[in-house]
Formats: sequence, structure tokens, C-alpha cells
Amino acid sequence: MESKVIEALGKYDRTLKIREKQLAGLCFLLNGDDVLLNVPVGYGKSLVYHLLPELLKTESNTSPVVIVVSPLNIIQKDQLATLAAHNIPACRLNIKTKIDEASEGGQVYEVDSDVGLDTVINGQFQIVFCHPEALLNTKDGQNLLDNDSFRSHVVAVVIDECHLLEKWGEEFRKAFKKLGSLKVFFPNIPFAALSGTLTAVEKKGLPKKLNIDNCKLVEASPDRENIFFTKMKKTSRERFLRSMNMWFYPFVTNYVN
Repeated sequence: MESKVIEALGKYDRTLKIREKQLAGLCFLLNGDDVLLNVPVGYGKSLVYHLLPELLKTESNTSPVVIVVSPLNIIQKDQLATLAAHNIPACRLNIKTKIDEASEGGQVYEVDSDVGLDTVINGQFQIVFCHPEALLNTKDGQNLLDNDSFRSHVVAVVIDECHLLEKWGEEFRKAFKKLGSLKVFFPNIPFAALSGTLTAVEKKGLPKKLNIDNCKLVEASPDRENIFFTKMKKTSRERFLRSMNMWFYPFVTNYVN
């Protein structure tokens, strides 16, 4: 499996090197396991789903689709630009209303997209970004989930920034609470829940809420050796001023001269 990941990465970008937790998460997903990936900001969580269409492509499914539930427009647009630079066809499904309005009372709204939904159904886009509201609170989103042709193309579901299910799902954006229902539509494909800030409580509770109880936990410590605290004895005011003078006087003198 590792060699397959390395091969896919080479097609994606030969200058990149796979990181340990990226590789571990991808190998689990290749094996059909659900994954809870909790790695620090900047580690490269998005690379995991960028590689999934290539990794999960089969002879019987040459147009694989990865659904990525993403909470913010800015994140989706940034990822679309990155994917376009790597020649990976991707699109996004938004809604024709304010996100917070679409969450109230489970109301149903209309999908807003720059592409035709028939092209999404036919698997022309390898990665489909969507807000949870667009997928679960719109008729078009529900039709997508009910469409046998579309479901046959889907090879993985990714919940990005999954910690927001806990933080936003209760009152702000209630569609987040429905994300567990996606497993009903895709019971036999791997799910990946991604975050960089999961607490111990969230790591225990999120898998149950997403219906991925037996998921593999892959995580990396957020510790950075170049960032640390140090304790020093406080000096007197006079001593502090003298030390500052020793540091800054040469600089100021050279600058003025």
C-alpha cells in the first residue's frame, strides 16, 4: 500500500514527500477503514483527500468521486485553486441563501453551483466540495444522495474540520448534526474525519456521531520544538535598562551615523 501512495504522490507533485501520519491515514483508507485524522495545522491534511481519487480508482470505477464536506467558502475556494494547479477536476456546491438561515428548522433550499448537477452525477469531478447544508438541506443535495449513478462513483467521504460538528451543530449550523446520516448512503466506502484541534472528549465522541465507531485514530503531537516557554529571574529596573542600553546603543549609533 505504501508504494501505491508514493506512486500517487509522484503523479500529483514530484517535489513533495509524504509525511508519516499522511501515509498512515491513506493506508487505512486504502484498506477500507474509516479514519479520524488529528494532526497540527500546516501538517497537510488536505493532501490526504487530494490523493484519494487516484488511489481509489478501479477498473470498474474509472471516474471516482470524493465528497468533501467543508465548512467555509474561503477554504473551498483555496482548495479548488490548488486542485486546478494539479489538474484534478473539482467543484463546489453552495446554497442560494445565507448559511445560518439554511440551518434553521431543517428548511430546504436550492443548490447554487457553477457546474451542472448532471456533470456531478456522472462523475466528471473527482472532488466535490459542499457545505453540509447544500448536501443535506436542499432537494438537489438529497437527490444526489439518492441517485444510484452518483453513489456508484463515490469512493470516499471526507468531513473536513470535523470538530465543528460539536461546536456549531447544536445551534449555529444544525446541518452539522446530520452528517452522521451520510454513512447510511455510503455504508461500504471509507470516511475520513479531519481536524487539527480535537480534544480528548471530541476524539471519543465524534466517531459515534459520525457513525464511524470503529475508525482508526491517526494523530500527531502539536508540539513544536522551536516554540517553548522559558522562566527567568526578574532583574532590577536599573539592571534591565543597562542591559537594554548595551543591546540598542550600538544599533542606534550606527543607524544615526
